[in-house]
Amino acid sequence: MKTILDKLQALAPIVATVVCIGLAVLMWLPLQQISSQDVTPVAQAASETRADPSIALLADGAESLVERPLFHVTRRQPQAQEVVQAAPVRETLFLTGVVNNGDVDIALLRLSTRQEPLRGRVGDNIGDWQILDITNTAIKVLNPEGEEQIIGLSSANN
Repeated sequence: MKTILDKLQALAPIVATVVCIGLAVLMWLPLQQISSQDVTPVAQAASETRADPSIALLADGAESLVERPLFHVTRRQPQAQEVVQAAPVRETLFLTGVVNNGDVDIALLRLSTRQEPLRGRVGDNIGDWQILDITNTAIKVLNPEGEEQIIGLSSANN
């Protein structure tokens, strides 16, 4: 037969569980309930504000914090940002090849702002450039500034 000590040892986990639950409930319950006498009516608070200037100062500060939160994007006026215009990229024309087909000459070209190859004949416009003449190794063009320029064959395929 089991002795009383064995029976108590069997009940120990149950008793410990009940004690832990009881302590947890006590921790979560409020220690004191706020009575209605402790709550200051709004009218009484307003009269205290008028009597004590420091309370009025705090109340004004609290209103401004509510209107304009301290750590919010809208707290400060946005500073004027200068719009910096990027300098326009100046196009460069490259002659990559010349095709002579009887009496028709075709220039194989590339602009620095584009990757695809271009073809042009005398009188054609390539970007801001106009082709004036095509020889076996060079072309004569009218550049964007209105000046004639000779562009030789280029091995640069940048």
